[in-house]
Amino acid sequence: MNDILFKFHIAEITKNVDGGLIVRIPKGINDKSFLLRLIAEILFFPNYFGQNWDALDECLADLSWIKQPAICLWHEDIPLAVDPNEARCYLQVLDRVLREPGNVSLEVNFPDEVRDEVEALLAV
Repeated sequence: MNDILFKFHIAEITKNVDGGLIVRIPKGINDKSFLLRLIAEILFFPNYFGQNWDALDECLADLSWIKQPAICLWHEDIPLAVDPNEARCYLQVLDRVLREPGNVSLEVNFPDEVRDEVEALLAV
């Protein structure tokens, strides 16, 4: 497996990330549709966003409509953790996007206490 490109935090974020936009993904998201809608709304995804993993991948890899030079997805836990298959799909999308060159710098953060779980989900 490739090295994980996610960052892991031990404290609450207190400032902007390189002058960029911080997108907070709150604890307890267990619904895929809700997660996709939340990200789409905060990041002003185009109307053609298809509300699925492939569409999330495409939109996160582009982000050409975002004015900030950087975006930080700041997770309070692992979304969709109640369904490991869906959580894995989400993490895989984020991992793929981080490995592709994009129009906007993207950073993905998770709490340090879920590091082992993130690594285990991506290892499968």
